Amino acid sequence: MDAGDFLAVAQGGADEDAAIVHLRYTHPKAKQTVGLIGKGICFDTGEHNLKPARYMQGMHEDMNGSAVALGILLAASQGKLAVNIDCWLAIAQNHISPKAYKQNDIVTALNDTTIEIVRTDAEGRTVLADTLTLAARAKPDLMIDFTTLTGSMAVALGALQRHTR
Repeated sequence: MDAGDFLAVAQGGADEDAAIVHLRYTHPKAKQTVGLIGKGICFDTGEHNLKPARYMQGMHEDMNGSAVALGILLAASQGKLAVNIDCWLAIAQNHISPKAYKQNDIVTALNDTTIEIVRTDAEGRTVLADTLTLAARAKPDLMIDFTTLTGSMAVALGALQRHTR
């Protein structure tokens, strides 16, 4: 499919550990289609921008975006909601290995945008670029992206500061 952004992150892990999964729920009375997109990094080492060990604790939770999208799909189907849902899950692991992508690599996204990799621990944006492109091509009426961009949260909201007396 030429999803070069997604493949750049995924190539550090085993082939069977990565996929852009597309699940669909349809209802015969639905008037709208909602696209749910979830980041599913099942473990994040940071690849060549390796995280310190203390920051790897909890990185199995970097897949929460896909878990939320899948949970909504499941709830809608069990509740027989009158909405169509296209659910896109960007499932991969951000591992360090001889095949892992590295800083200064140039990758080509599914929409033909070329991107220079500056930080391999910014894998969320990378896997989501191609997954969002696929979701947009399905032309849903609404798209909702679920992700954990932990590094960006610290920049946007500031680092947690602990005060002791």
